[in-house]
Amino acid sequence: MLGAALAAFFLVSASFFAFAFYDRYWKWRGCIAQAASSCALPGAWNATAGGAVWGPVALVFLVTGLCLLWAVTRSDQRQPPPPFT
Repeated sequence: MLGAALAAFFLVSASFFAFAFYDRYWKWRGCIAQAASSCALPGAWNATAGGAVWGPVALVFLVTGLCLLWAVTRSDQRQPPPPFT
C-alpha cells in the first residue's frame, strides 16, 4: 500500500513539474529564442531559458513514479510459493 501511495505522489509531482515546464518555458520558447535571453511578457514577468529546468525534473519524477507503479502492480500479481509438503 505504501508503494502505491509513493507512486501516486511521484506521478502527481511529475504532472506539477510538467505544468511548470510548459507554463514557464514551452509556451514562450519562440520568444525566448528570438530574444536570445529573456522575453518580456504581459503581467510584468520575464520568461527565461531557466524555465527549461522543470522539464528534466518532471521526467525524473515521471520515470520514478512509473517504475514504482510497475513494481507495485507486479508484486500484486505474484503468487505465493507453494507450501512445503
